[in-house]
Amino acid sequence: MKTMSEIFHKKQPHGSTVDLLDRGRADIYLGMFELYELKSEADVLKFVGALFDASDGNPDVKALLLDAPFEWLDDADAGALRAKFKRHWARFQVTPPTLDGLRILREMCLRQPLPWPESMITALFDDPCFDAEAYVDFHNSPD
Repeated sequence: MKTMSEIFHKKQPHGSTVDLLDRGRADIYLGMFELYELKSEADVLKFVGALFDASDGNPDVKALLLDAPFEWLDDADAGALRAKFKRHWARFQVTPPTLDGLRILREMCLRQPLPWPESMITALFDDPCFDAEAYVDFHNSPD
């Protein structure tokens, strides 16, 4: 059976590494991450800072974050969490975080109560040839 990286493959120069969370990788990450695991303000700050750092402040990633799945919260709580995300992102635009965002995001996904498939973790964080945007487009296609 082929891995996601083999099916959704893009050419990259030899020796490339994953050094940026692009729109596709962020879309997958946010779709799998269980936001209710952010139990404190410090957790929220660390999460948003890691996303900001890992994406280099990409506005597409910010849009995905603000549109993250909030179904498990009532409207008032979802609005409050969305406002925190927006406030912290704006803060990091003024003063970028000094952390290793990709490492933190990887650690956070490994602590999720439902384990993520190892192939997805590898594709997101270790395989620069994984075409995450093609994967998302395929996953979201009507067929």
